[in-house]
Amino acid sequence: MRVYAQKCYFGCESGEYNISGLCKKCSDAISYCVNCKTASSCSVCMAGFYPSGSLCVACYSTLSYCLECKDANECLKCLDGYYLNAGKCVKCAMTGCLECNDSLTCTKCFRNDYYLNTTTNACVQCANTLTNCIRCTDSLTCVDCQLGFYEDSTTKKCVQCPGNCLICQASNNCTECKVGYWASAGTCVRCSDSNCISCNQTGICYDCKEGMFLTISNTCSKCTNPCSTCSVVATNCTGCNVGYYLDATNFQCKSCI
Repeated sequence: MRVYAQKCYFGCESGEYNISGLCKKCSDAISYCVNCKTASSCSVCMAGFYPSGSLCVACYSTLSYCLECKDANECLKCLDGYYLNAGKCVKCAMTGCLECNDSLTCTKCFRNDYYLNTTTNACVQCANTLTNCIRCTDSLTCVDCQLGFYEDSTTKKCVQCPGNCLICQASNNCTECKVGYWASAGTCVRCSDSNCISCNQTGICYDCKEGMFLTISNTCSKCTNPCSTCSVVATNCTGCNVGYYLDATNFQCKSCI
């Protein structure tokens, strides 16, 4: 194409059309149009659209779940979770299947807790073949275990964390302990007070069980009845047992009757 004083002499480039010697972009005249002959006749639309007279129509507007199509009646590519059948998109009905070739052949599983059985072409839940496994690559290899279990590097199976350990990387590497314990060098150690639910890295308590309060010496002591919870001292109630209400003026529990 050669343009002189905005006049087109040797034809327009791809994606343009000639109008009175001027080259105009097809997309300026027709939205989503790639190639056109005139401002009212598109021949090729962007992916996901098909030409219909002076318009480029979205494939999904006439063909459900269709990403790319030839025209209003024939889809060429479907959304994930659907497969092509006679120019239409049909949902992959197999459990856990993200992509499939037909109603019986899955090619990719949808969720991490499923793996693709290459023999049956079906998605199988990890926990069905690997106990306590939530993510796997096949029937023999778990890569993520349920809370309280860790993946054994040799067997690729899930093994329960040692007693009082909530999260661990190995049998001797606990990173988070159950209530009332703290992690020390990969093992769980009991907090200094048996009524303590949280303590620091030296075992000193900073939070007690319900119905107990933390004393200035970092021990747990029982609240005075009918307090259900208290703070600083046993008689300074912050919550009451059933049948009592909290008097906010003096932090005492009084009978509802």
